This record gives sequence, structure tokens and C-alpha cells, in this order.
Amino acid sequence: MKFVTSNTNPPAERLALITSLPQSAAEEGKSGVDQLYIKVLEQAFHDSHTDTSQRYLRFRAVVGTVLLIFNPLSTKGLSELLRHPTSHIRSTLRPLHSLLVPDDIEDPILTFHKSFPDFLTDPERCKDKWFLVEPTVHHTEILFFCLNLMKQKLKKNISNLDDYAILSEVEDLSARQQGHIGDTLEYAC
Repeated sequence: MKFVTSNTNPPAERLALITSLPQSAAEEGKSGVDQLYIKVLEQAFHDSHTDTSQRYLRFRAVVGTVLLIFNPLSTKGLSELLRHPTSHIRSTLRPLHSLLVPDDIEDPILTFHKSFPDFLTDPERCKDKWFLVEPTVHHTEILFFCLNLMKQKLKKNISNLDDYAILSEVEDLSARQQGHIGDTLEYAC
């Protein structure tokens, strides 16, 4: 439904794309949901005005991270981890609103269904190399993003506590942790 009711395309066009898919449950070894994912991905990048290779590199960096991180991050958190402007993260995710939730910049980004990450990470199902996310390669990239963030942000007494503070007596400890560490650095650590 979210794909059909897109704000950027006429619903009749989107519905026609879905209904034009082969009726067979398996065509050339593809399940019906795989064909739907391919159509959504093709449409998401069909009208983009950015350089093709750059667009797909950003897709794999952003969507690959969303799919493979162990604790979901928000758009803001992804921006901090990947060192991409929030606008780049949002422009990459916006056309995928039918596959990923939520739309709010502060909420963690999740997939609607587990079959989507399974599709994008399986070279037998996702034949298009531009969309394929290779877990071994991308986990290594995520590791380096995490290490770079820790190198940049970690410091002694990151929460600015008194030298002899007892943690159980610090009234605003969780607020300090959130303000000075945050979800992204916590994930990286």
C-alpha cells in the first residue's frame, strides 16, 4: 500500500507496475516478493538526478548499514556513524518508504519485513549488483565507521563528572550519558 500511495508518483501508475508482475509464484526462480522488491528498488532510483555510481554507493552504505547493524539507529544516528549529511541519508531512504520505517529523523529505522534484508543480502535472490549488500564486506565497513567514530569522540571523563564522583550519586547520569555519548557512540562502542 505504501508503494502504491507514494507522494511522488500517481497511484494508478504504481498499481499498474505491481499488477504487471508475472502471476506465477515463481518466475525464473524468483519468489513473488522478490519481484516486488526489484520493482520498488528500480522505481526508487529511476528518477534520481545524481551520478549513478555515487547513488548506488550511497544506497549500499546507508541501506546496508540499516540492514546489518545490531541495534537500529535513527536517521540522525546513521548520519553521525556514516559521516554523511542527514539530507543524504533522508534522500536515500525517502524512496524506500514502503520498505523501511519510520519517517521521523529521531526514530530508529527498521524494515517492514525480514524478507527484505534476506533478499538484499542473498546473491541468488538479488541479482542486481547495484543493490546487493554483501554482509562480510559491509560488516567490515561498519566496523571501520564505528572505530573512526570512537577515535573522534571518545575521551577521558566523557560525561564531565567530578574526579571523585560516585556514579550511584550522580542525579542526572542518564541525561549526561545521552548528551555526551548518545546512541550512535554507544552503539559503536
